[in-house]
Amino acid sequence: MRMTDDRRLSLGLIALVGAALTIVARAEVSPDVPRFAGHWTGVATDKDGAFHTEQGIDIEIRPAPGGGLELLDRDRGVLRGGPVPVHVTSPSQWAATWQGLFPGDISATGTLHEDGAMLEIQLGGSIMAGSSLHAQLRRDDPVARRFQWPRLQPNGRPEYGYRYVAPISRDDGWMVSTLEQEGMNPAPLEQMVRSILRQTGEPGTNVTDSVLIARHGHLVFEEYFWGYRADLAHGISSCTKSLTSIIVGIAADRHELHPDARVSSYFPDYPDTRWIKERYPVTIDQLLSMDAGIEWNEDVPYDDPRNTTRQLLAASDPNAFILDQPLAHPPGTHYDYNSAMPTLAGTIVARAVHEPFEAFAQRYLLEPLGIRNFRWARQRDGTVLAAGGFAMPPRDMLKIGQLMLDGGVWKGKRIVSADWVRQSTSQHTPADHYAYGYYWHLINPKQWSVGGEIGYLAAGQGGQFIIVIPRRALVAVITSANWQAGGTPLAFESASPYLAATIR
Repeated sequence: MRMTDDRRLSLGLIALVGAALTIVARAEVSPDVPRFAGHWTGVATDKDGAFHTEQGIDIEIRPAPGGGLELLDRDRGVLRGGPVPVHVTSPSQWAATWQGLFPGDISATGTLHEDGAMLEIQLGGSIMAGSSLHAQLRRDDPVARRFQWPRLQPNGRPEYGYRYVAPISRDDGWMVSTLEQEGMNPAPLEQMVRSILRQTGEPGTNVTDSVLIARHGHLVFEEYFWGYRADLAHGISSCTKSLTSIIVGIAADRHELHPDARVSSYFPDYPDTRWIKERYPVTIDQLLSMDAGIEWNEDVPYDDPRNTTRQLLAASDPNAFILDQPLAHPPGTHYDYNSAMPTLAGTIVARAVHEPFEAFAQRYLLEPLGIRNFRWARQRDGTVLAAGGFAMPPRDMLKIGQLMLDGGVWKGKRIVSADWVRQSTSQHTPADHYAYGYYWHLINPKQWSVGGEIGYLAAGQGGQFIIVIPRRALVAVITSANWQAGGTPLAFESASPYLAATIR
């Protein structure tokens, strides 16, 4: 059974939802509004401790046909909404509030400098979990142009030509090499990059932010587009689930939990929920393989009230919400992709190891891999979201794939057992269902095809992928900004023919 496009969607928007405006808004009529009119661009810097990323903001404020102003997003935004009112509160300020794709509000305030040359934007709201973004916008700011084209030449014009350039060495644990030295043909990847440089960013089209490849344990290919750089974190969406699988495995290796244990045994404090009252026989193993049999609707878009994950994210107690969902199938008999299972898995790890999930993950996975520029998304109750929303640089995503390829070892240090890697990348779903391991999708000629190769991948909404082809000793990472229904597979389908061609 092939997973539908919508089911490939994940929760990456939670980490990104405040980083861009996509609204069509009408301002209240005011004699002062013409001062705001124009094309405003800038760079929002999101920095919290070691975490660091940047986002281009590109908006147009113009007179509306009915009076007042319209505010339109010209960037590759992640929201789909409007119209919403923009309240002009003074000759130099306006404010707006609207609903995002997920439950919660987003607020924006704009303050025009006295000379009219700079507009300061502040983005916040309940959906951003107490964080905020700030940007200073100017009319056609040249600094922000890097977010408006796949790549620019030094003279500021779009770049369309490309010849392979080997990656540079950084102090992050990666050894670098060249495609030729590792037995790969540069020509298909050069063609791939030239096709990416022709991307337009139009809605519904593929938008590739980065492509990285490691072979034989060496970084051999690294290219960034649309404003991204090696030092910037990128949202990985439901690739977070695959990290959660590794973290569960580490806890199992330490004998803190066992996959055969019943989920209900970890929640004695929820006696009034269905799972506890009716003694559902769901095991941790079935959480990890998405065949617990829970009744769940993640097939409709996330802005649809019927989407159960949307309801989960609005819940004040996520555990209670999931544990009160009925079973639709006997556990172990029916694969159904959903974000409830890794959410419960994250809670189980925290309860088993007696510390927050993120603290355990940092000590036993992130720190040993040298991953420092990262951030978790959080739920309404303040706990981290183990199902999506994590952000880190693509070079660190590549480390996750290399760790799996090397059987749970990074730079000679055992992180997770080889047995757990084998279990995670073997099919646990029924034979006639979608081939799925422990939060890892299986690559084969029938699903996620890479030139007939066998392997596995982590997949996330918007086109985030960690691809592992063991027979070729190859790991690839793709990050994208395909934030539209059905957009997730575009990045994989666009890159996989070139990837297959270069390793033959």
